Amino acid sequence: MMDALTYMNFMKEQFQEKSFSTTELIENIHKILKTWNDVVQENSNTELLKSESKVSNSERNDQEANVYVDYLFVTAEKLSSNARKRYENQIRSQLDGLFKKFTGNVVVVCLSLDSTIVKWLASFLDFESEYNFQESVEGVIERHPRHKKYLNDICDEIYKQKTSRTDPTLILYSLIDYC
Repeated sequence: MMDALTYMNFMKEQFQEKSFSTTELIENIHKILKTWNDVVQENSNTELLKSESKVSNSERNDQEANVYVDYLFVTAEKLSSNARKRYENQIRSQLDGLFKKFTGNVVVVCLSLDSTIVKWLASFLDFESEYNFQESVEGVIERHPRHKKYLNDICDEIYKQKTSRTDPTLILYSLIDYC
């Protein structure tokens, strides 16, 4: 039998020996590689979505299958996971109708700033080029110098999200006024 291969395996204190034809072996290898690629892709997606201390987990919106909502917490102090979940539920209930109008990726950037500053930030940031963005950040900081460091952190995070591969729709949300 020239077309047969023998596979020997020692697993869990058992020795197994199997004979395969080359076509069966190739089919099994394709099947294993496909399964392995699916697992690796799933793991890489979860690795990308793992949060740092100020970023929450992602969550699929149940009512709209093609909208992927991610909650990004950029707060002055670290939030507990219970507080993040509570905020996520409150935000989801308040913005549920808005989420239905979008498709693709939506990132809700949750900020511990007054809503007037958040509105100013949303209306003043310019994403046309990196230079325009930096100029608009400086303009926002000039207007609100008391929050200079925090606004820099927020703008850096917003720029990272906006220039990512997925180019999500960003929603700026004030935790102070609405939760």
